[in-house]
Parts: sequence; structure tokens; C-alpha cells
Amino acid sequence: MPYVPQTQRRELNILQKGKIIILFDSNTSYAEIARQTTLPMNTVRNFCIRYRTRGTHENLKRSGAPRKTTESEDRELSAVALDNTHLKHIQLKERTNSILSLRSIRRRLKNDGIRKWKAANCAELTQRTAKIRLAWARAHANWTVEDWAKISWSDEVSVQKGNDPNAVWVFRRRGEQTKFDPHNVNGVLKGGGVSLMLWSCFMNNIKGPLVPMEGRATANTYIELLQTNLVPFMNIVVCKSIDNICQQHLQQISIANI
Repeated sequence: MPYVPQTQRRELNILQKGKIIILFDSNTSYAEIARQTTLPMNTVRNFCIRYRTRGTHENLKRSGAPRKTTESEDRELSAVALDNTHLKHIQLKERTNSILSLRSIRRRLKNDGIRKWKAANCAELTQRTAKIRLAWARAHANWTVEDWAKISWSDEVSVQKGNDPNAVWVFRRRGEQTKFDPHNVNGVLKGGGVSLMLWSCFMNNIKGPLVPMEGRATANTYIELLQTNLVPFMNIVVCKSIDNICQQHLQQISIANI
């Protein structure tokens, strides 16, 4: 026998109401209706009594304050939030000249699936770099796992001075579709204000050395670093009879013409 809850805290939906009415009109008992709908018998009985008394399944209008905004104003609130994702709620209220409280603004946005999310940290790309990366991705779209296993990857990681430690929050809907849109990320600048930089490389499941980069990073110091650390790593890979290609990122010191 299906589980029948003791209480029904949510309103009956139109399908539940329709099923109850059909069974009730066919002289089915409250207990049997409750069993077939898996609803509490008190809920079934109370609904049937209201239905018989009023002659309709509709709920009575609730008392309370009238809604302060129109559907058009609610849509404007959502549109401004999504177009200006970094705004705070108080700024959104001022921008839209809303008469709502901050709590009501949060509720309106939540009803439209919008709330504040922590902005994803992502490298800040220029239009030129974005085009180069997109072209590279399209050129290698059909590579196999075996092809990628032959690539040696190198990159640096840096600790920046003066970065704001506070999290950045943005308006957006749930899901990954807009998470990395340019206006929804916390752009991380590369290079400036570095206090410590580390370099490393790897290929497939083979890890290379982790090397601190001391002093100012220039094209010459980067080439010296590759000769000292990448070349020996590549020789180790060659000794293991693995064809390889070295893939570097697009930092200026990596692509300087020397």
C-alpha cells in the first residue's frame, strides 16, 4: 500500500483536484480517494466539502496587501539585474527607481530564477587573445586522447600583490550557460604586481619540475628557464620513446621574438 502522509502542507495542484473530483462524483469514499491519490484523508475530506459547498475547485482569494509592482516592472527589474550583474541590491533598487524593499526585490528576482552568485575567477582576455584561443581550439577540435597524450604543457602560476580579497558577487540564473560570460567573471590580470611566480610542465601523467622564477620575468630569463628545465624534461620523455610537442600559453615572455 502506498505511503499516505498525515498532513498536506502544500496546496493541491489542478491534477490532484481533478482526480479527487472524478472519484468524489463517482461516490468513492474519502478513504479510497486518499488511498488512490496518496493524500491525507483530512485533506481529501476538506476539499470535497469545499467543492460541494462552493460548486468550484478554485481557492478563495487571500486577504493581504495588493501587489506593489506590475509584471512589466518585475521584468524590468530582472532585465536590469542581468544587464548589470555586479550591482548590489540597493544599487539595483536605485537604478530602477523601485518602491520595493530590498527583501521584496530579492524575492522578485528569486521568482524569476535570479540570485547572487560568487563570480568565477577567470583570466582576463583581450579580444586578440580570445580570437587566437578560439582559432586554436577549432583547429584541434578533432584530436583524439592519444594525440593529446603527446603534448607537453607548461605554464606559470603567480601570487599577486594588492588583489582585493573580497569575493565578487553577480546576478545570474542557475546553470553553467552564463557563468563564464565576460560580465559574470572576476577578471584576473596576468603579470603585474607579482610577488612570487612558479613554473612547471607536464605531459599526460608525467610531471615536470616545479621551478620558482626569481627576479623580473623577461623573454631572456624565460628562454634560460626552458633550457634549464624544459629541455631535460623533454629528454626524459624522449628516452621513454614518446613523441611529444611542447604547448605554451600566450604570455608575452613566451612568444617574444628573440
